[in-house]
Amino acid sequence: MQPGKHSGRYGSARKHSRALWLAAALFLPAVPLQAQDAAEQGISLLGSVRTGLTYAPAVQSERREVLKSEASLTEARSTYDPSLTLSSGYRKDAGLAESGSNRHTLSSSLALSQRLPSGITLAPTLSLVRRSTNLEGTTAETEGSAGMSIVVPLSRGLGSRNLSRATRNAARQSLEAEQEQLVATLATSAYRTASAYWDYVYACSQLDLAHLLTQSARHQLNATRVLAEADQIARLMVEQADAYLQQSRASELSAALALEERWHALLLAMGQDPADYPVPAKPSDDFPVPENDFPAGLPSLETLRRAALRNRSDLRSEALATAAAATTLEGYRNEQKPDVSLTLWGGYGGTSAGDEVGDYFTALNHNIPGTSLSASLSWAIEGGNRANQAAFQTRLAMLEQRRIEEAALQRSVGSGVATALSSVRNAAALYRLNLVSAEAYGRLKEGEMKKFRMGLSDIFNLQTASNNLASADLQLLAAKKAFAQAILDLRMATGSLVEVTDGSVRLTSANLVSLPTEEEGRP
Repeated sequence: MQPGKHSGRYGSARKHSRALWLAAALFLPAVPLQAQDAAEQGISLLGSVRTGLTYAPAVQSERREVLKSEASLTEARSTYDPSLTLSSGYRKDAGLAESGSNRHTLSSSLALSQRLPSGITLAPTLSLVRRSTNLEGTTAETEGSAGMSIVVPLSRGLGSRNLSRATRNAARQSLEAEQEQLVATLATSAYRTASAYWDYVYACSQLDLAHLLTQSARHQLNATRVLAEADQIARLMVEQADAYLQQSRASELSAALALEERWHALLLAMGQDPADYPVPAKPSDDFPVPENDFPAGLPSLETLRRAALRNRSDLRSEALATAAAATTLEGYRNEQKPDVSLTLWGGYGGTSAGDEVGDYFTALNHNIPGTSLSASLSWAIEGGNRANQAAFQTRLAMLEQRRIEEAALQRSVGSGVATALSSVRNAAALYRLNLVSAEAYGRLKEGEMKKFRMGLSDIFNLQTASNNLASADLQLLAAKKAFAQAILDLRMATGSLVEVTDGSVRLTSANLVSLPTEEEGRP
């Protein structure tokens, strides 16, 4: 595309070839606009989009959604964090010893609990209990024990589809879905900001056209007065020329109001406060226009559809969200099974006598008669199991909703690409037709002005020619804007407005003003 190749009689275009690398999903600081710099230096398309990608409320909100998903994954993973419990206590029993003296009991224990992703729980424990009296000639006796218990769920909670494991895996998928949604939000923000920029460029150009029309009306009025003073035309013609001037000035005021509205809309799309930028900045980028050989190089509809299915981050996000819902459902399906658990325990006990600190701990490896083993089976019965069944039905409905939404988005992709491609072709054709029309009306107006000055035409014909030219120029301007917007629409529909490579998002000015190619997008 050629940005502003035909800018007519109202100025030339400048194209910026700057590229902006946005690493780690655009979590990069950006320098906000400075009011004075914007007013003096102008505002570019890429600079506007870059500011919006950093400060737009939707982008900032979606970034927080990613942080929330990261926190949810951390919480789900915490189920498998080991739990360590250390306890100690002292007890005094008065008059319980045979001699009537006091008995002192000191106890300590250390317990570790570790849940595995398979659902099995390991729980090693150590315990020490020392008992002593205050009678002379007696020594303290310490009992120590060490053991390991293994809790194996035989039905509910066992295997790769237990609820805790499913919740963890679903949280990971949800995080990936939210990261893809962030890319989709970035693309949407770029689209909205670029669209607002083109609206602003249109408003600026419309004001320029209105200003030129006012100047032309003033020239016509002056020429009419000269002819009237020479008694070549009637005074009525002067009044007609003056009325035309006032009408042109009114149109210029309306265009100025539209410019202010578009300026505020652009600032809001960029996430800025319009009150901070009271003076509109002049846009430094003009509309792209079709190449002379258009539509050469334009990919086919099927190619663009395949690219959309490959590139669209919102499609990827929906697919990952559906997968997360399916994973969660399997966990709740597992919860409907009977709660049957097998507990295995193995350990030993020892004793020691002595009042020293070391004697307290030697009970763990002295006087050990042998090991002990035990096994127990438990079955918890829940009447009706209605709570787990209701939870399963809720997650099933949520999964079906996700599938409906994903299918609807899938169906809309092909239609959106086809419509956007047709808009590009139609806008290019309109541009060429309106270009020829505007050039022809420009020549007619110049010719009518020459005839008027020579007294060969009247003010009515001159005003008609001026109005026709103004209408043609506005139609040409609208065609330029339509083509620029059609490029954005096609880029958005095919998922090529921003490029994702190895976890980084890349945006260049070419993504905003040129048609997508077959090679662009994700591999």
